[in-house]
Amino acid sequence: MPYIHYQFSSRGSGTAIVHLTGVESDVVLFDRRNYDLFRQGASPSYRAGGHYTSSPARLPFASGGEWHIVIIPGWGGQVTAQVELV
Repeated sequence: MPYIHYQFSSRGSGTAIVHLTGVESDVVLFDRRNYDLFRQGASPSYRAGGHYTSSPARLPFASGGEWHIVIIPGWGGQVTAQVELV
């Protein structure tokens, strides 16, 4: 399954704002452990996100650490994304 991946580190809480252009998409925020599970095809838990039909997607994170945003385009379409951390 093709997807877009963004990785970032944070020293505290904040919000990742994902600006989407293209088709509706699933946008989710994983910690490191759950991103590894996602890559292995296992059943990960995401910290924030869901299916977005409009932009932007706002993904709050409650603590510092390594974070991974995964954007999965809707069926048969393409999407581009830009991530802003606030």
